[in-house]
Amino acid sequence: MPRTVEEQAHYGLRVEDDLRAGDLVFFHTSGSGPSHVGIALDNSRFVHAPSSRGEVRVEPLARPYWADRFIEARRMIANAPAP
Repeated sequence: MPRTVEEQAHYGLRVEDDLRAGDLVFFHTSGSGPSHVGIALDNSRFVHAPSSRGEVRVEPLARPYWADRFIEARRMIANAPAP
């Protein structure tokens, strides 16, 4: 598994719909490319750490802040294509 958000966004299989627990969800919080990643809990919620000093929290994907910044989701599976 790559270390940086940008590298992770190119790893695994792209998920078009029906998020599953464990899928990675990517957002652009600064700039236009992926800069923040969370882990899907189901099709509507994800868990993430909003900052290095912040507490880990669960948020809805439909919250306007996140919905406006969502880029894509990726499923990390064995033998997934690497960048």
